[in-house]
Amino acid sequence: MNKRIAAVTAMTCMLFVSVMIPAVSAEGTTDIGAQNQVKAVAYSDALDKLDYKGIRVGGLSGLTWDKTADSYVAQSDNHGSDESRVWFLGKDLHNLSITRDPVTFTDVNGTPYNGNTTDNEGIAVLPDGDFAISSEGIPPAGRNQAEHPTIRIFDANGRQKGELEVPQLFDINTPKGQASHNLTLEGLSLSPTGHELVSAMEGTLKSDVYQNRSDARRFLVYRDDVTGKAGQWTLVKQVGFHTVPGLNISDIVLDSEDSLYVLQRSWNRETGNKVALSYVSGLNGAPDVSGVANLNDPKNASEFVKSRQIGELDKLPDLGASAKPGAHQANPLMDNYEGLVIANLDQLATPDASWHRGDGEYKAAISIISDDNYSATQTTRILDVEAEPFQKTAAGFDDSASGRLSQYVTALGRNDRLDYWSANGFSDGTGTAEPIAFGGLSSTAYNRKLGQYVSAMDNHGTDVARLWLLGNDLDKAAPTGSIVLTDENGTPYNGETTDDEGLGVLPNGDFLLTSEGHPNAAEGEHEQPKIRIFGIDGRQKDELPVPELFDINCGGQAVHNKSLEALTVSPSGHQIVVGNEYALKNDSPSGKDIATTARRALVYRDDVKGTKGQWKLVKQVAFKAADVNMGITEFAAIGEDGFLVLERSWDQTHGYGIKLAYAHGIAAAPDVSDVASLSKSADSSFLPVTELADFGGKLTLGAQFKPNAQYTDANPLLDNFEDLVITHADDNGRLDLSLLTDNNFDTTETTRIVNVQIDRSVFVADPSNGDGQQHGATIQRPSGAGLGGSTVRLAHTGAAVTAVFMLAAVTLTSGLVLIAGRRLRISRE
Repeated sequence: MNKRIAAVTAMTCMLFVSVMIPAVSAEGTTDIGAQNQVKAVAYSDALDKLDYKGIRVGGLSGLTWDKTADSYVAQSDNHGSDESRVWFLGKDLHNLSITRDPVTFTDVNGTPYNGNTTDNEGIAVLPDGDFAISSEGIPPAGRNQAEHPTIRIFDANGRQKGELEVPQLFDINTPKGQASHNLTLEGLSLSPTGHELVSAMEGTLKSDVYQNRSDARRFLVYRDDVTGKAGQWTLVKQVGFHTVPGLNISDIVLDSEDSLYVLQRSWNRETGNKVALSYVSGLNGAPDVSGVANLNDPKNASEFVKSRQIGELDKLPDLGASAKPGAHQANPLMDNYEGLVIANLDQLATPDASWHRGDGEYKAAISIISDDNYSATQTTRILDVEAEPFQKTAAGFDDSASGRLSQYVTALGRNDRLDYWSANGFSDGTGTAEPIAFGGLSSTAYNRKLGQYVSAMDNHGTDVARLWLLGNDLDKAAPTGSIVLTDENGTPYNGETTDDEGLGVLPNGDFLLTSEGHPNAAEGEHEQPKIRIFGIDGRQKDELPVPELFDINCGGQAVHNKSLEALTVSPSGHQIVVGNEYALKNDSPSGKDIATTARRALVYRDDVKGTKGQWKLVKQVAFKAADVNMGITEFAAIGEDGFLVLERSWDQTHGYGIKLAYAHGIAAAPDVSDVASLSKSADSSFLPVTELADFGGKLTLGAQFKPNAQYTDANPLLDNFEDLVITHADDNGRLDLSLLTDNNFDTTETTRIVNVQIDRSVFVADPSNGDGQQHGATIQRPSGAGLGGSTVRLAHTGAAVTAVFMLAAVTLTSGLVLIAGRRLRISRE
């Protein structure tokens, strides 16, 4: 359910009125945001067309600080037979001059490199004063001539000392090389500690192109403090990065061991240069993509480091700059910017410099230099910009990758891989149709018959109602296809005829789905929340009885968009528990609103004497939410007698609140079906509930707000969590869960998986296993992902339970089961 939709209530019935809600398409990607958090401060053309002792200063493609020389240094790009040099610019980039003779780079024998033997681009100065220089290879190479991009180490006098390992994949015109001429190792930067060196590819590898998508780039990450190889630069991994579409990387600069800025640019004859700045975080935790064959293949969407575009420099004020005649720059401040340095890096790198965690104490002062290509129509320019802290987390939050949330719950990490499809949609792999919008996932369950996790989609305009197939491992979740939901006649449901929320799977593979009723009902219309049974092919087979008390309008006491939300199937497959999101009006003290913590759950069984094999509503049980503003979004059965409860609130001031609780005692709980109002019920009428965790604390797990997020004083980890599903249990008592959020098809919300661990000692013995004995809580585990189909009894020890939280988003098409690359029609059972 979309918490931003106001409740519609009425007491009289009206004729049905259809209200069309237009579909909203997700735009952008997880790592690109339309915002400008970069401010233009000043520029200088003092170096433009400057001659020093008869040598033209030009083609400056890299810029960094040389601590040993106490000077900024810039290296020159290749230029015919000119020797390869590094220029010393002094201590003040606002008062530019050449302060000493340049250093010429030579090979190990002292022979100078020149524009015909190397194409130097990136520069870093190591702690001992040595230079690290990346080269794109031999500049004048012909179409079939082999090129070997390099990262060479030179001493302070310019003589080559060594060379770093560069994988053969990055070669040009070799059997294993996949790089393209003049689009290879462009960016290079050293971390403030001096122990991490990162090189960035300007263009994409040919092997990383997928269906004409070519925005994937690779970083090479080297360290000199690897155990057993201390003091030697060792390639420790490759990291994937998404560029701004249409732009190539021109340089990078690390501001920590774990984060960096990425300068990107493009050029065309009509408008000149487009320049963007992105920020990367989580470099250390990013996966190693060395063995990934094609980064742009959607199945590898999780293999990219987290990043965000923070500035579009070509949209900055021009500061009164002028472009050279014939330059054709839409913004005359722009040029071929190819190098950057953080001028206040020492300040930012101090232990108390938490600016990048959001308190705004410091801003990065970045200077960017242009390579004029020795052209009369281009300018050697240094542009000073100020970068706002892009991560809007308020002061005091903890960005650790893991940590304890409460006495019972420890967070282990997060995974945003599904957010790729939220932004880009799902493609069937044929290339013949537009991608299907992916979003609004409101509940997830494992289906043994399909061998996959399946997620229900919340309503979205006229989009067809679907179940998304996500594979057999939510840590590697990716949409593999979908099942369209239809009525008994085969007519697809859509976002205007159902509002699907809770999902469960019966032992025979059938699906159970709760619906909150007609999603677009006008005031006074009669809405009937539903619990439907669908076959594995998506066709409706049956419907469970729902008391009229749970109807909306026409005498029902439920409220529009706040009714049947949560659903879980017990480990035995014989019990279904369905929960109302908010209170019934009759259960509030006034009897006219939902201002109460009291909630009702419907309990169904198919093993009742006399009706065995048929689902029968056996009782209603009562329990209490954490507060009146908390809606119940999902249950997960813990044995036959208890269940986990996911609670979620939302308001326009603070955004989302998320809590996890545990309720138990179904068997012994009184039946409240005939209780007119729970407001007068004694505490003994309610299930005992233990709060396990409040996610509104300070631990963010490194999560970040999307561009234009509204609640930047809150914890960015919080979002519209709507689901709780058991994903794994083993004979040692391990229990994994997944919580899922509906992203409301909103580009400010994120599809996310967060891993947590729960202390299982909180669970109460389950008395309802049928043998009259006391047992640990019985947990059903899914088969698949290497697991069997048995159950596990959790004894009362202090062992741990693991849980996973997940957010998501979806939209849809035809009444077929859609599998990537082909369409299959599944016959009914």
